[in-house]
Amino acid sequence: MSYAVAIRTADGLVFAADSRTNAGPDHVSSFRKLHVFEKPGEKFIAAAIVGNLSLAQALVAELRGQDGRGRPKKGVDLLEAASMTDAARMTGQAIRALEAQDGGALSRHGVSFDVTVLIGGQIGKERPRLFQVYPAGNFIEAPDETPYLQIGERKYGKAILDQTVMLDSTLGAAVRAAVLSMDATILNNATVGWPADVLALPRDQWRPGYFKRLEPGDAFVTELRRRWADGVRDLITALPDPPGLARPAARTLPR
Repeated sequence: MSYAVAIRTADGLVFAADSRTNAGPDHVSSFRKLHVFEKPGEKFIAAAIVGNLSLAQALVAELRGQDGRGRPKKGVDLLEAASMTDAARMTGQAIRALEAQDGGALSRHGVSFDVTVLIGGQIGKERPRLFQVYPAGNFIEAPDETPYLQIGERKYGKAILDQTVMLDSTLGAAVRAAVLSMDATILNNATVGWPADVLALPRDQWRPGYFKRLEPGDAFVTELRRRWADGVRDLITALPDPPGLARPAARTLPR
């Protein structure tokens, strides 16, 4: 299992993706799942890919217009996309081509064709946009009402996003929400783990304003986790009691 989240705000985009892969309980390793495609000053595209690792790696090569040895080949090249809709469509086409090539062999060995992508960025003066591309190659765009998308292990980090993310959130707030969502998922699911890659793309800059791999025990993550937990406990204490239930007098608990 993996987890990746992407958030769209009026100020730009934020991506976060873990790096844990599992091939059984005794074979756990890390591979980057967040990939960037950029043409300085013109285009910047980020893609978080989860699912079968071999398919994810093959898909990245396809999207870079490369063969399995990193050599140029004819086909899809994301940096040729004229819009983010084109980029999402090209990603879907690349997924379908991979399924046509490898799907039958995987099926014969009892392996499902499993690869899902969050892709977003800014091309030219078009506003930053965010899409989710499914294993069938079809895609959806993140709406203004819920301007975030998740793939992989979604449930543990969703509540934080629902409570904190809005279209008018600052990029800093979106980064904090994405990191807290990742942290909640990692704390509750052993198949998702640090390190995690986090990227913030400010609007009209076509380059990251923040791009960091957060390792286990990172000071920023530790401080966010502590202050979030303290804030939630303080809020629970301050909220009104149900009608008719008397609040006890303040007391000091023994240490």
